[in-house]
Amino acid sequence: MPKRGIATNIKIGKRDRQILECLLTCVPVLSFNQIADQYMNSDVANTRRVLRRLVELKLIDQISCASRASPIIEKPVVDWKPGDSTPDPYGIANSLQSRWKRLRILRRAFYRIGARMRQISGLPNQSIRPLQVSHDHGLAEVYFQYRSRLLKPTQKWIGDIAYRNCRPTEVSKLISVGSQKPDALVVEHEGPVVKAIEFGGVYNAKRLSKFHQWCQRHGVAYEIW
Repeated sequence: MPKRGIATNIKIGKRDRQILECLLTCVPVLSFNQIADQYMNSDVANTRRVLRRLVELKLIDQISCASRASPIIEKPVVDWKPGDSTPDPYGIANSLQSRWKRLRILRRAFYRIGARMRQISGLPNQSIRPLQVSHDHGLAEVYFQYRSRLLKPTQKWIGDIAYRNCRPTEVSKLISVGSQKPDALVVEHEGPVVKAIEFGGVYNAKRLSKFHQWCQRHGVAYEIW
């Protein structure tokens, strides 16, 4: 988990805290619609009011970015576990890149951790790159799939923004090996890593092969969405 979590002297509500915790530990960015649908019962007016206050308090930043629309995601493109045959990286790359090219480019508002929360949590300030924002928007869709129907009660999702400083120690040991940084890890509470999660974006065959080899070497199941 980040160094100090959400221990602030600012009074915030339960839904505010849930949004901040998601951005601190699960995914780097959320769109306005994702926040409205997942945390605010699709109440647009209330979502605007809550986000405006969090921005004013510098707990989150609002960024405007031209990004790809998120694909309709229902299941992973690849679901691999130790013992399975090696997936075809060229076929997977072609599927991912073809899907990406079909997505519309839209300018919209996104939200990420703000200056005050970065100071509290110790997270660095990162530059805004449209391709990365598009990727992270898609990753958030995968996270909400997991949160709603795929995570078991004994499991939790840890995004790469948080797992370098988290417990259990199995996580910190795993990601300290080599340079591979999965987008997220699904772990048992205080227990082992269950699987690594990647949102494919426009990954090429070389990148997919490198990710597979890392997971295979360390005996970690994975999904590519």
